Amino acid sequence: MMGPMTLTLWLTAQSAPNVECFANEQTLFQRGSVTELAESRGLTITQYRLYDRFQMERLLSVGLGSDPTRAKQILQSRLDDNPQWLERLTNAAVGESRALMLNIERFPAIAIDGSVYYTDDIDQALVRHGEAQHRAR
Repeated sequence: MMGPMTLTLWLTAQSAPNVECFANEQTLFQRGSVTELAESRGLTITQYRLYDRFQMERLLSVGLGSDPTRAKQILQSRLDDNPQWLERLTNAAVGESRALMLNIERFPAIAIDGSVYYTDDIDQALVRHGEAQHRAR
């Protein structure tokens, strides 16, 4: 089993792995802790909040009415006034696509270089990934 020092040495010796975190309504990776972990390990960690799509769709669809032209104008105005909403929708859509590509079956999930680990603990996933890489040699 890799300890923190072994994990640090492994991460230093390897090119930085691609780390993706997938969360739904029940699981949430704390943004601050992920950012701190990424910085301390020299990693790029992408977080996908898959539940945002449903929340944003509900929020954006309120009061659109039945006239498609007017609804489109209202929707565009809302997105123009709140660019972070489009970012959240895009993140969720890309996350859903990645989850399908990686055959993710449940959440939370962390993918490291395409290998999926069903945990919300990034350090644990990195250790398991490092062990798998070590065994493969």
